Amino acid sequence: VNTANISSYFSSFPVRSCELDALPTIQQALNDTIFSCTAPGSKERKKAEYRHTNPAGNLFGLSFALCEADRLGYVGKLIEFLCIVDDVMEDLPFGEACIEHAILRQALYESYDDDQYGGRAVGKMKSYLRELRVELANLNDPCTPLLLKTLDTSLRDRDSDDSEFQTLADFVCQLVRWAMNISREVQENLLVQSYEHAVGIIVGLTNDYFSWEMERQQPTDRIRNAVPVLMK
Repeated sequence: VNTANISSYFSSFPVRSCELDALPTIQQALNDTIFSCTAPGSKERKKAEYRHTNPAGNLFGLSFALCEADRLGYVGKLIEFLCIVDDVMEDLPFGEACIEHAILRQALYESYDDDQYGGRAVGKMKSYLRELRVELANLNDPCTPLLLKTLDTSLRDRDSDDSEFQTLADFVCQLVRWAMNISREVQENLLVQSYEHAVGIIVGLTNDYFSWEMERQQPTDRIRNAVPVLMK
């Protein structure tokens, strides 16, 4: 996979961005998530900090220019949270990763709020997700329960089901709808659904294409990338 002819930072492209107005909100959201979910000096902390070392502009400012201002911080928190979850889980054997995902999902249910068990690797993330769930619920937005439900489904299927990529795409689409405060009537439009599907495929394959060179060299008991599937 040769990516040498591609711009190192696609966020340098001349397209609309909300970075100038929203950068403090974005940065605070990322810092809150990174410092709450990772330990100082850990591999996950270093990867998270490196992920946002970008001299050409902020990824969230580029991707969510049409997002509602009061929701942008939550979007950054949720996406960064899932990135950290992946960084942690990819180092665990398959069976352990499935168990850790199940423990993490308990944070999305009020009935588990007194359960402080953090498993082997998700204690900090579980506490953070529980606090985030409460914050989102306090917004009293009728679309928030569906957002949390799709997040729960995505976490359930991560590392444990063939539908992992579809349920992740479903969550991302629901997150974008929630962030932009798109009404249910618009969401049900077939043209909108077709567009979301196309964007999901493009984003997913682009991510896999640019990360494959690194992923193929990592020791693992499972492959979570579309490139080798397409090669076969």
